[in-house]
Amino acid sequence: MALDNTINGSPNDQPITDIPLELMEGYPSFDEWYRVEKDPWDIGKAMSSDYSVVIEYLRTIKPITVFDVGCGLGGLTKRINIEITPRILHAIDISDVAIRKAISFYSTIGVCFTVADIRECYKDIIGWDTVIMSEIGWYIAPQFPRIIRQLGKSNLNLIIKQTFPANQQHYRAIMSRPENLDDMVGIPLIKRWVEPDGKGGRITVRWYGGDI
Repeated sequence: MALDNTINGSPNDQPITDIPLELMEGYPSFDEWYRVEKDPWDIGKAMSSDYSVVIEYLRTIKPITVFDVGCGLGGLTKRINIEITPRILHAIDISDVAIRKAISFYSTIGVCFTVADIRECYKDIIGWDTVIMSEIGWYIAPQFPRIIRQLGKSNLNLIIKQTFPANQQHYRAIMSRPENLDDMVGIPLIKRWVEPDGKGGRITVRWYGGDI
């Protein structure tokens, strides 16, 4: 699929059938979740320590092109644009509602926001020098290993931010701890950050791959 800055309506307003309902907190679709909740994951302006680690890694990389996967309302995307100033910054989310809100919040910052499903478009982002995946792993868990391994085969920097809740019931055979990500990617782990999530689980930011 071609990636551009157009929105043609989201197919994701249809009920989700391939993600366990518990992971959706009872909402039938990501669009409905974003309609009802002002900020579903309480990300705000992405100023928490885990997002600041992402920014720290990006400062080291000094990327020319950045692809932000799972941008939601655009809090981290805005930080990247202001603090890192890549030449090209493209952000995608599966939710049409989220992308429309992100555009309304940050229409003046020069970022290309697009509705897209990473499960369908991951091959289109090979060639970007830095890809960020933030908290999307559980929602695409069956396809996640294949996607990040394919990305790892190209000469890029891959930054994954992911929470591993203590009470996670689904897809534990695929990934139950941060170290599982290292096995999936198949390219060198350059830096990692792990802290308790305050609820008995762990949250990690891991940077893999390309030359610095």
